[in-house]
Amino acid sequence: MNTETLGEINASLIVRRFKLIKLIRTILAGLLFPLSLFQAFKENKDLKKLAQQGKLVHLGKHALHVVVKGQGSHTVVFDSGLGSFSLDWAHVQQQLLHDAITVSYDRAGYGWSQRSKGNATSTEYVEIL
Repeated sequence: MNTETLGEINASLIVRRFKLIKLIRTILAGLLFPLSLFQAFKENKDLKKLAQQGKLVHLGKHALHVVVKGQGSHTVVFDSGLGSFSLDWAHVQQQLLHDAITVSYDRAGYGWSQRSKGNATSTEYVEIL
């Protein structure tokens, strides 16, 4: 075999690998997208079954669901991330009832908070709170 033939074989293998990777990505996207839609549907359905623990507070252009519990001289604010919401902090807030005032809230569009018209950053949530 000469070097031209080896170069053609290597180029052919690279093209096949790229096509295989593209096919795998397409199959995964096709499988995962419907699962994401199903998750969102089930989350909304489950949320409607749960009783809202706090209250809806209107803060400028946002209406956020806030849960305030406890007593004490210190205030602790719980900020949920990665798509979670105030319900994730309920156990911790219960444990701190006698030690501090605790505040958990749902970011706009999560839990019982209303959706926001834009994407808010953590800095904007600090200003809102």
